[in-house]
Amino acid sequence: MIARRLFSTSTSSYPFPLFWIKGPKAVGLSLLKPSLLPNASVIRADDPRLIGWFQPAAASTTSQPLPTVTNFTPNQKFEDLLHKVLKEKIHLDDGWKAMAQNQKEGYLNISDVRVFTPWGRVSDPEDLFGAVLLKEGVIVENSYQKMGTHRLVSGNGLFQVSELLHEKLVKELENVQ
Repeated sequence: MIARRLFSTSTSSYPFPLFWIKGPKAVGLSLLKPSLLPNASVIRADDPRLIGWFQPAAASTTSQPLPTVTNFTPNQKFEDLLHKVLKEKIHLDDGWKAMAQNQKEGYLNISDVRVFTPWGRVSDPEDLFGAVLLKEGVIVENSYQKMGTHRLVSGNGLFQVSELLHEKLVKELENVQ
């Protein structure tokens, strides 16, 4: 198994450690250290610890190929786990709690942080994870509803969440059997 650390998936840097695992037919992308993953030759394409798979360009001159919108295949089991973490933990995130206190009532869009969205604006559909219900400036626990248009990889790079949500996601991934 070959695994190297990536720090950039687009023109902006990815803020957390990211690893790629060279498989027999494609490259898998993971938030976990390779030592926490099974051998690449036996890892299943739908292993929830893999964000997805991609085919590096044949003429790639970089030692660390990057996923793009056209060469990336998302892993539905990873996406399901990501949305589970968002549903269970979004109410703990200080950034989203502050947004809730500002808006007070209604539904608050939960956006991917790979692209800044100014207050009062709605992110592009590919950058919307989902929405939560607010009551009196507080996120209602487990009210998160996923948006089906979110893309793990867009023209703006790989998905990004806050540091707290990233830690919760990694912890959940480490507990996958």
